[in-house]
Amino acid sequence: MCRTIKNGRRQSAAVAFLKPARGRPNLRVLTDSIVHRVIFDNKRAVGVECSPSATPRAVPKTYRAAREVFASSASARSATGARALGLHLEGPFISLQRAGAHAARFVKDHRAGKIDQGEVDAAARAALAPFEGEGSEGSAGPYRVQHDLQEMMQDMVGIVRRESEMALALEHLAKLRARAARVRVDGNRAYNPGWHTAIDLRNLITVSEAVARSALERKESRGAHFRDDLPAPDPAFARVNVVAKKGPDGEMRVERRPIPEIPAELKQIIEEMK
Repeated sequence: MCRTIKNGRRQSAAVAFLKPARGRPNLRVLTDSIVHRVIFDNKRAVGVECSPSATPRAVPKTYRAAREVFASSASARSATGARALGLHLEGPFISLQRAGAHAARFVKDHRAGKIDQGEVDAAARAALAPFEGEGSEGSAGPYRVQHDLQEMMQDMVGIVRRESEMALALEHLAKLRARAARVRVDGNRAYNPGWHTAIDLRNLITVSEAVARSALERKESRGAHFRDDLPAPDPAFARVNVVAKKGPDGEMRVERRPIPEIPAELKQIIEEMK
């Protein structure tokens, strides 16, 4: 059962879980706050340091938990949350420093690659193609295709999935891809969201196809992937990843790849955390 569905509509985690608990005396909600770090006592998280998001350079306040600390992945300010891997920590800056050091080392150890001007010209032509599109759906064409894609994926490859609906979704995606190739945009290249949407459609449809094909291949229910026609988990799928890739004919293909064994050092950490 998906507990974020009520009256046939998906609810946010805040509405589904937080709102019913707001009246509890042991709950205090801090909004518009940035978490700087999690406070540990040995290996146990015991609190957080945070400051108001409006004044992020203010002296952080410490909040200690009576029992547990829960880390929420990008529950707000999703772009920042995603960049910070779920928490507004200094960690991402350390990661960027390491990435920069490796990039500098790579540049020293390797010569500059050759730029294929033919590929550059082909990419430019593809990017500018919407200005010369057929335009049978009018200037709102990119937005119409995007809207229809969102509606179709929500209906046929949504939270509750069935093989028959996902197979039909692949047929709809082929039609949407053809529509996306014909859209036309007006105006110029500066501040043109219609043009940006037309370019985005190619990636949106590709990702949607990968989701649908992978969900069809995973013949079980596991985590956020729920198959109404296959509600039980299959132990065999716990040992593989479903990988989408371009086939020899240019069409998308999916395959199962074994998951590598967990490194010994990670197994040790898992055992210690039990």
